[in-house]
Amino acid sequence: MASRNPPPRNDGVTPTHAVAVMVGNAANIVWINRDRYICVYTAPAGTEKDRAESNEKYILTAPRIDNRPVLVRARDPRLATIDYTDENDGAEMWRIYYFNEHSYLCEIKSDGEGGWERGSLDDQHLQVAEKSPLAAVVDGSDVKVYYQPPNKSSLYVTWSPKGRQGQWSTPSCMTDSL
Repeated sequence: MASRNPPPRNDGVTPTHAVAVMVGNAANIVWINRDRYICVYTAPAGTEKDRAESNEKYILTAPRIDNRPVLVRARDPRLATIDYTDENDGAEMWRIYYFNEHSYLCEIKSDGEGGWERGSLDDQHLQVAEKSPLAAVVDGSDVKVYYQPPNKSSLYVTWSPKGRQGQWSTPSCMTDSL
């Protein structure tokens, strides 16, 4: 009888959850590896055919905060990612949202130059339900993050104006009919 589990990979990346986002002209695939760390494959600008012909490879990185990889929770991990241009200074802004090992909604951010730091959403200390969904979107001049708090049966949203320093709203219930 054949095994249903994929064979281990030599590069140690066996992804468990993945999302994608364009940052500038580069496609980025963000996923959680088998050790529960966030990892990123970046495809240089151009088509897959162009990359194959030029022998250009995807670039593998793992965002680090305080010189440590970013760890997500073991049960029901989730990711969301967005990219936008800061309307104040034109800087490229990339965000990754996830649930940490203590089931808090967290954010890491990058200016697109490769460095990562904690985002201001971490300061909100928003706990999430065990089976919470997670989604993020840029809506006009706002960044919105959707999730389910513990002991709630509804989807909640928190939002912040786009920019380098996020001022997050008090989470609000989208609907009680879910």
